[in-house]
Amino acid sequence: METPGSRWEKFRATAERAQQEGMYEFAETTWAAALDDAEDFGDTDRRLAYTLEKLSECLWTQGKLNDAANYCKRVLKIYEKVLGPDHADVACFAGNLAMIYHGRKEYDKAESYYKRALDIKRKFLPADHPELKNLPVTMLTCCTCWGARMTRQSSKPPPVKSQQQTGKKGQARTPLTQNRQYRQMPNPLPR
Repeated sequence: METPGSRWEKFRATAERAQQEGMYEFAETTWAAALDDAEDFGDTDRRLAYTLEKLSECLWTQGKLNDAANYCKRVLKIYEKVLGPDHADVACFAGNLAMIYHGRKEYDKAESYYKRALDIKRKFLPADHPELKNLPVTMLTCCTCWGARMTRQSSKPPPVKSQQQTGKKGQARTPLTQNRQYRQMPNPLPR
């Protein structure tokens, strides 16, 4: 008889392989099946956190940012509970959540998570570390976008996009660019 742990392990291996091969829809389905098993392992089990982490990454890659945000928030809560609010992995997932909100054009939420990630990273990284130089630039870009959006909303309605810009009549097309990175750190949760 197969145990939930061995079933989860099979789902994990299959989903990782599918994701590496670019079969994201299949990977998403398989990660969801792994999540069904992982939910029974307990809130602080490393397999649950890892499954949520990888499912969020898979969804991010497909541009399914609403779902990615929900799973990423769960990972962040688990890491805060198990590792504490100032751990490097908490900073990593705060940064991931910031990128998701940035991609969703929810700049106020993105800015909040960028600031949180930066505040945590400042506690353990040297001042000249590249992440401490790059993250403020990304955060500034977010703030600039948010400021431009707020100014545009208060002064005039946003410009109407042509059908060519939107891809479909009335729907803006916002694909993920190829240079976006979803950063994953090793899973530190107890085995």
